[in-house]
Amino acid sequence: MKFGYTTVGTERFQTTLDFYQNLLGFSILKKYSPETDVEIAYLGKDGHKIEVIRNKMFPAVDNSRSAVSLSFTVDDINKSFEELKSAGVDIMMEPVTAAGGLRLFYARDPNGVRLGFIQE
Repeated sequence: MKFGYTTVGTERFQTTLDFYQNLLGFSILKKYSPETDVEIAYLGKDGHKIEVIRNKMFPAVDNSRSAVSLSFTVDDINKSFEELKSAGVDIMMEPVTAAGGLRLFYARDPNGVRLGFIQE
């Protein structure tokens, strides 16, 4: 078994695609609408995939209450933090140094999904 992708459900389809493409560097691998009121896109970066789906048949989920997060390793935690902050991204926690020297901060995507950024 191999891990396939992470799914982010949203009512803000294009905003979500723009966020992951323009701020996090993902590329659209595939985008389609299999039926009325459903939009799906697969984004990819460094061998990892995110599925973004908008389906008006299902109610919106409050992702801000979830304990699930997507985590990204970065080369320069301060640079990544400043780029996201200056773009108006919702910052949950500014950069801190954890035990062992790990540097990290947390933010949220346009849907409230928690994003972790880590410099090892």
